[in-house]
Amino acid sequence: MKFFFLAIPHSERDSLWEYLQNYCHPDARIVLAWETTKWSHKETNGEHFHIACDMSDNTYQAFKKTIILKQYKLS
Repeated sequence: MKFFFLAIPHSERDSLWEYLQNYCHPDARIVLAWETTKWSHKETNGEHFHIACDMSDNTYQAFKKTIILKQYKLS
């Protein structure tokens, strides 16, 4: 199980959900939660996601490289 967060706008919710489904096995557990904070993530007006999903280390590294770094341009 991998746990991580992404500081991206909530408007990306459907795309993010689709990406997660594409990288995880069909029977994988995925939790996608979104919240807004007043104290951080100024670049997204406080919007961000928390993710928990059944994903191997290798799959997470591929997801990170392709989606987190290239698609969303996060570090």
